[in-house]
Amino acid sequence: RARNKNKAEDRVNANKFKQMVYVLEDEMESWEASRGQDTDYNPLWPYMALILGGFCGLLSLLWFLHIILYMLVSPHASLFLNAYFIQFEAWFPLFGTLSVALFSFYLIACVISGIFKVGLRCFCVTLHPMRYGKTLMNAFMFNSMWILFCSIPVVMFATEAFDSYARYTTISNILGVQVKYLKFFRYFFMDNVF
Repeated sequence: RARNKNKAEDRVNANKFKQMVYVLEDEMESWEASRGQDTDYNPLWPYMALILGGFCGLLSLLWFLHIILYMLVSPHASLFLNAYFIQFEAWFPLFGTLSVALFSFYLIACVISGIFKVGLRCFCVTLHPMRYGKTLMNAFMFNSMWILFCSIPVVMFATEAFDSYARYTTISNILGVQVKYLKFFRYFFMDNVF
């Protein structure tokens, strides 16, 4: 038992060391870029990051309001984003589909960002950083596995969030009818776990 305990402590310490090295390398790259020694530095990047951050903040606010107004309140207080998507059906349905894709892609992008943040702060998990030009194949495969695992709940959440807009679609039929009444999952839906 003592040897297994020592192995676990060594593993945790090794993960801490890897994470500290990763953070230090990241800070070194930022320092080189700020001193002008980085040859790949783009001066427009901070402005693009500011615009992207504002856009993502707006999407987060819309998701938050939609969850409160449509998903948490029973009966629904408002259709909110569903009404926005449905109004496109009258004149150009592709915009509604693209809007749903944008909100769903934003959710999966948040999941990816969360995977990297949690993986960086959790010492019991081996660090698998994703950096341009420096990502190892095992890190790429590990992170791809987690993204694939998380894509199913994201699709299910988006289907429930936009069920008024996607009421006659195949995914609504699969997740809203067939999966909802499977023997194992039926109890989760009865108790509103999802």
